[in-house]
Amino acid sequence: MKLLCALAVLVVLVIPSLGDYARTVSYKGDIVLRCPDRTKSTVNVLRKHADVFHVGADHSIDLRLSQKSFESIERYFPECKVVIEDLEEHVRTSEERMVSSKEKLRAWAQQVMEEMVSEQGVGNHEEALSRLETKLLKDTWFEDYHDYSAIVQWYKEKAAEYPNLVTFVPSIGTTNEGRDMPAVHITAASKKGGAKIYLQSLIHAREWITGAVLMYSVDHLLTNYGKDPEVTKILDTAEIIAVPIVNPDGYAYTWTNDRLWRKNRVRTTSESDCVGVDINRNFPEGWSTDLSGEDVVGASSDPCKEDYRGLAPASEKEVNNIMAYFKLHTPIVGAIDIHSYGQLVLRPYGYINDPSTDESKLSALGEKLVEAMKKSTGQKYTSQLGYDLYQANGIASDWFYSEDAAKENKGIRAMGYTIELRDDGINGFLLPASEIIATGQEFTAALKTFAKYTTSNPIYLSSSSSSSHQRAGHQ
Repeated sequence: MKLLCALAVLVVLVIPSLGDYARTVSYKGDIVLRCPDRTKSTVNVLRKHADVFHVGADHSIDLRLSQKSFESIERYFPECKVVIEDLEEHVRTSEERMVSSKEKLRAWAQQVMEEMVSEQGVGNHEEALSRLETKLLKDTWFEDYHDYSAIVQWYKEKAAEYPNLVTFVPSIGTTNEGRDMPAVHITAASKKGGAKIYLQSLIHAREWITGAVLMYSVDHLLTNYGKDPEVTKILDTAEIIAVPIVNPDGYAYTWTNDRLWRKNRVRTTSESDCVGVDINRNFPEGWSTDLSGEDVVGASSDPCKEDYRGLAPASEKEVNNIMAYFKLHTPIVGAIDIHSYGQLVLRPYGYINDPSTDESKLSALGEKLVEAMKKSTGQKYTSQLGYDLYQANGIASDWFYSEDAAKENKGIRAMGYTIELRDDGINGFLLPASEIIATGQEFTAALKTFAKYTTSNPIYLSSSSSSSHQRAGHQ
């Protein structure tokens, strides 16, 4: 009986309770509109009047707006169609999937527990508890999403489980609300100072799949080292650096208040009640091509907008923490900022209509990543210039590749990419947890290709001439 009680308690502890997630914000009266193949100028007009959920490779655009707003513009955009008629119901359906998933996990765990109790020769209680805990964590972790604390704890445990491969850094800096931004380093290389690959996720709080996929890739590298020659070679010759939660405050807020929150939780001015800066519009590269105070097209100066860029370049703690840590761990030959959704592989530049001087290399790698992802699961991704999707100023991937970063990266321009994960359809930011593993397989395939290519083909600043638009971005 004591063993049964102990096992029951373990099930409750290992599988998060249904009370871990809550929501106070209602989306009643909101819809999601899809406008097909708009010109870039029209897309930019629409972006000013609604929350842009997604822009597709075909330039279709998904917009969140109120039903009343849609009625006022409907006659101007007759080809736009409502794809989600009730956003509140759509989110509620996603939440019900979460509840159902947890209930299924509990039922499965209960069955495993009963089987273990009935086994002959189970041994002592500690052995049974240890066996069940291991099975629950390994078999179910990627069947659900996890909150900030659980993700941090998972990385701590991986460092303890693989001490020769993983170094856990509790904090590279804190946020406005005092949360830590942890990092992990993964390598088996005996010599220090070798090539490094940088990864980050959850810069946009509502993009839960990004954090789950990064954990999946880390787990794949660790469990396959010494078994898979490709993984073994990567970790023997390079170092993977990952910052799994770039936006801790915003991510925590999606679990307690607003599932679709995007920005951080800073209030930048007393003149507005609106909260949050879009961290991925706050990096210095291309933050503003016009410092007159007027809006650039690829970011907003309005604190109430979803793509609000902040008061100044790198004004946000999260951005400063990332930049400082990036420059501390050189040489970084490649960097990926993981996003959702859209199934896209985007390369510099995002803020100006001008291919980089290393376009041939970056384009070739983009195509290789797309091929690897398709080979993995059959899912189609599209590789393209970031600007060809839509203009985005002050984004992380442009800064990773920038001359500013390269000067303190031993003269190497990190090949900077934004990868937009699944899907390109109606689930959007509410991708079911049942797709974590398949999406993780796609990204992991891309990551291995990325690591091999960037470590073998580094881009040096001396061979990558400075161009006029880069200088203009820093005037």
